[in-house]
Amino acid sequence: MPDDPAPFGFVIFNNEGSGAGPIEFGGGRGHNRYRNKATLEAYVFVPAQSGLPAALDLAETVASRLRSFRDDTVSCFSADVIPIGAGSSIAPPGLDSDVSNFVAALAEVRVTFDQIG
Repeated sequence: MPDDPAPFGFVIFNNEGSGAGPIEFGGGRGHNRYRNKATLEAYVFVPAQSGLPAALDLAETVASRLRSFRDDTVSCFSADVIPIGAGSSIAPPGLDSDVSNFVAALAEVRVTFDQIG
């Protein structure tokens, strides 16, 4: 972590697959439509002196842009903002000790997307 902390974030995209198989048959291999589930986790870190509300605000900015998004291919069903830190059971992947110069929040977004395959 830098000595002079600045806000940053990282995103993890977890593709959970199509599950039950094709939702639409199009005439053979490469023409069937699959509906896949995925979870997008956007971790937002801000300097500790900015406070947890600043981290929650940035995570809400991410979540609000995706919440209830729908088009012909992608559908978002939920976008939740979750605080991370003392008293929370959530820890960013790869960090196994407390980080004292940052506070964090998570925007957890659940989507489905269609794919031809």
